[in-house]
Parts: sequence; C-alpha cells; structure tokens
Amino acid sequence: MIAIALVAVVLAPVSAGAATMAELQAMIASLQAQLSAMSGDSMSDSQALAKFNTDLTMGSKNSDVSALQAFLISKGYAIPAGATGYFGGQTRSAVMAWQSAAGITPAVGYFGPKSRAAVNAMSMTPGATPTTPGTTPTTPGTTMNNNGVEGIITVDLNPTPGSGLTIYEGGSKQNFIGIRVKAQQSDLRVERIKLDLGIDSNIYTKVFNTVYLLDGSRVLASMPLNTSTVTRETGTPDRFTVTLTGINLVVPKDTTKAITVAFDVNSTVRLADLGSKTVIVPAQGVRAIDGAGIDQYGPTLQFSLSQTIATSLIDSAQLQVSTNSNTVKAAEVVAADGSANNEKDKVALLSVDLYAQKDNALIRTWSVGVSKTGTGAAVPTTAWLMDGSTPVSSAAISNGTATFSNLSLSIPKDSTKTYTIAADIRSANGTAAIITATTTASQISGENSLGSTIAAGSNLTGSATGQSQVVRNVGPVFTLTSKSITKGTTSQSNNTSTSTASATFTLNVQAVGGDILFGAAGSSTPMFNNASFATFLNGTATVLLVSSSTAYDVPSSGVVTSNLSFTLQRNNSVSIPVTFLFEGKLASGANVSTGTYGVGLQSINWVSSNGAGSSTFMVGNTDWRTSTVTLP
Repeated sequence: MIAIALVAVVLAPVSAGAATMAELQAMIASLQAQLSAMSGDSMSDSQALAKFNTDLTMGSKNSDVSALQAFLISKGYAIPAGATGYFGGQTRSAVMAWQSAAGITPAVGYFGPKSRAAVNAMSMTPGATPTTPGTTPTTPGTTMNNNGVEGIITVDLNPTPGSGLTIYEGGSKQNFIGIRVKAQQSDLRVERIKLDLGIDSNIYTKVFNTVYLLDGSRVLASMPLNTSTVTRETGTPDRFTVTLTGINLVVPKDTTKAITVAFDVNSTVRLADLGSKTVIVPAQGVRAIDGAGIDQYGPTLQFSLSQTIATSLIDSAQLQVSTNSNTVKAAEVVAADGSANNEKDKVALLSVDLYAQKDNALIRTWSVGVSKTGTGAAVPTTAWLMDGSTPVSSAAISNGTATFSNLSLSIPKDSTKTYTIAADIRSANGTAAIITATTTASQISGENSLGSTIAAGSNLTGSATGQSQVVRNVGPVFTLTSKSITKGTTSQSNNTSTSTASATFTLNVQAVGGDILFGAAGSSTPMFNNASFATFLNGTATVLLVSSSTAYDVPSSGVVTSNLSFTLQRNNSVSIPVTFLFEGKLASGANVSTGTYGVGLQSINWVSSNGAGSSTFMVGNTDWRTSTVTLP
C-alpha cells in the first residue's frame, strides 16, 4: 500500500516550469504526512514540529501552511486535500479541532500566538510523542460506530434555551436558539450546520461578531462573523447565511443531542439595531454522516426563533423602591426622655426595600420626607438611616426633608437591601403630633457598576410610605398581641335564629410619661364602647349593625381601681382583652346582606395628667382589623 501511494504521488504529472518551490515543498510535505499516517511512524521534529513564527489564517498560502498541515495530519486531524500549502476550510476545521483538544481558546481556527506557542513548545520537548497517526482526537462525543447501516436524521427546534430571552450588548456566548438532532438506525456524526441570519446585514456587522455551536458548555465550532465568513445568497430579498463545519459531534443511535447556537454581541449596539432579531435553521441546514458513510440532512422544514437585543446589562441596571412588609406599624409614641421628659431618639418611621436588577447598584445620596401634622408641639429634628440597628448616616430635617449624603450603599445584583428611616423627636407635649416618613425613587441618586447614573424613570422606580406615629410626652402605648373573629347564633324575639359575629382584641397597654386613667365598662367615658369598633362588609366600612355589645374586664392586678375606673401607673403595663359582638340583622329586622364581615378596632379612650385623650391611630389600618366570617 505504501509503494502504491508513493508511485501515485510521484507519477502525478508536474511541470517543472509550472511548479513553484513552495508548491514542490507542499507536495513533499503532503507525501511525508501520508506516508507517516499509513505506516504508523511518527514524523521527525523538522517535519511535524516545525518552528512557526507567523500567524496563519484563512487564505494564507506558503510553506508554513504546508508545515502546519503536515503537523495536523500527523496528529490525526483530517485534511482530505493533504498538505497543499493553502489554508482553506479543511485546514481551519482541523485547526479548530486541535485547538479544542489542546484547550486553546477561542477555538476559532485562527493559528495565532497561542497556537504557535503551543506547537513551538512541543518541538522543544525532548521525547514528545505525537498522537498515533490516523486515530481520532480525544474530543468527547466524536467516537462513532461505522456499522455500514444507513441512518435517519430528525432535526427540530429544541425547547432550550426557549423564547423570550433578552440578549444584552457586550454579552459573551449568549444563547439564542436550540437545535435537537435525533439519530435512528445508526450513529450520526454531525459535521455541518447552516444558519440563516435574515435579510439585514447589520445582524452580523453591527450586532453579533461571533457565532458558536455549543454542546452544553463545550464549544463544538465557532466562527467570527464578517464579510469573509457570511454568505450573501441572492434572492427576493437576498439573505445572509453562515455555515459552520468541522463540528464532529456523534449522536449515538436512538438518542438525541441538543446543540445551542450562541453569539458574542458587540460591546455597543446602535439604537436602530436593538429589538427583536430572528435566526433560522433552514431546511436541510444540518448535515450528518451515518454509519454507511451517507450524508443525511435535516430539518425537512425550516424553523426559527426570535430574541430581543437590548442595551448592555449594565446600562439596563434597575433599582426599585418599595415599603418593606415589616415596616413599623401605626402606633402611639411617647417622648418622655431627656431632662424635660419630652424627647425620644431614633423613633422608627419607615422601612424601605431597595431591589437591584441586572447589575449592582450603589446609592450615593438619598432624600426622605419627614412630615409633622397635628397641633402637638413634638417636632422631628434629625433623621437617621439605619441598617438594622446600625446607624449608617444622619441628616438634619429642614422644611420636611432630610438628605443623606456621601453614602456608599451597595445593593448586589438581583438582591434586596432593607433600610429603616428613623427620627429624633423633641419638644413633645400632651397634644398629639403625627409624624410620618416617605421617599420616592426620584429622591435617590444611584449608580451602576460602571459608575453611570441610574436615571429615574423606567430604571429607577417606586416609592415607600410609613404609617403614622402619634407622639405625645405622656400617654399609653398600645400593642396589639392578638385578634380573632368567630361566628355564632343568637335567639330572636320572633323565635328565629340569626347569625352573630364576635371579635376579640387583646392589647398590651403601657403607661409612659405618667399615670393613665381608664374608664370601666359602666363609666360615662369607658375605655371601649360600641363606637370603638367598625364593621366591614367585603372589606368596605359599613353602618354599625342594629344590636351590638362591647365587653372587657378591669385587670385583676397591676392597676389601681376605683368606683368606675382604674389607673395604670407610670411604666407599668397590663394585658386587656376586649370583645365586640354584633348580630346579622338590620334595624328593620331583615338579615344583613350576605357577605364577609370583619371588625376593626378604631379608638381607645383614656385620661392622663394632661387631660382626656383618645387614641385613633389605628383607624383604617388593616393591622388592627380581624379576618372575616360570612353572614348572615
């Protein structure tokens, strides 16, 4: 066989006048490579491991290309035309396969500095043993059973990565469309995939710069996109296509392989080129070789997928502002500290969630509104920005606004950070002052990871509003510890039964700043009466029903009792349950409208050294409202 091959090459007609020295060297290198492959002998260092000093790419034509081709053939990488000295598609595919096996990235078939250094290093390694000529490179998924049986190929759209993706400018190996290849009757070796990029050349000149075929994270093939690699196919209209070869992916018989088409996106994409883009796998766009050596093509009909091209992920950075679900609830606050017993520091007013999407966010300045209503003398003087219990920054409150400056609050991408707005209260007296805090996205100055401002609008959105904090210097502090509602029945004078509802609230009551007096149930100003409650039909306040009653007991300990009242002394606290019961009838005697009914606690009466008071901070607050029962 060796002699026959040698004769075949030697007897090939060559005109000495027509052949250049480079062509003769190429023929000799090709013959040496073929002899080496057939005999199993390794080539000499001077033949297989030449010293490379120049980069080689598609279109190169010289003796260096011949030496490179001889090297690749000696390593078992197929170049059917042999060492011709011309760097064409076959040589590029062989270089790509060798680069993948050698761990050289990107494996695009460009024989540049990395590849030259790798080969040159091998030539300087004594005793280096090249791969046995004619063997298959040890790339996963390339071993095929050539059983002589003709196979069947089925190609269709793979559901992964799916539609609706956003592909950002500057992205690397951005998944676009999945190709599913099924082999039947024999193994199939996928060797070529053609892609239709559409009718607008901007998709490869302005948007994408490199295309990849991926088996998971493994690169099967890749190609830079330019006028040399993309073909303009004449039609109505013309279409731009790219064909990737040298894939060498084996799909074993009766199995399916998924190939993902991915792209590198230019670092900057013009506004006109953003939006939806479509990639098509044309009919017969996938070619594979079966066990009988026959080409098989698919799909029968083309399929496609569209994805959205957007500005860079960093430029798309978003920050959302919202009220934390565990923000401080509406409450009575007694400012009884300080030498004049009229101060309180760091009163929590609002907890704010900051959620960063698509990129990290850095908060530099943050303004909050801290307002006061009511006739009380209490005023908020200093605002605090708290991370949990740790103060981050403070700022004076002027004209209802406090601005935290020189911040460095980092919100990691796709995460939420919660901060609390608090305030120092001064000059409180016995009259209620209501303090609230608010903030909006427009009051925050944020940056993305590149230091560019996240502009208020579509990328910086939301707001947060705190619940009312009622401030005095003497008064009770109420904490709701439980609430419930149950449904029962009660007998009526006309001997019919009507549903009733019974709502129970349990309060912890503390006297702060002085003693607090509460009226018993039989007093003229009881702590609770029917007016202390509101009923809600399907979530909307409704008129108090015809028959209702309020019941609570004077605590058996912890208070000082008198005829129709009890006194809770300063700094003491007690637990008081109160029950409100109402019937499911109207004043006319008819049943109430069918629906869901709940009860809200609306007011609590008391008296301090500053005079009579009534706590109504819970009006309209669903935290002070029971769940519902169905009536009648």
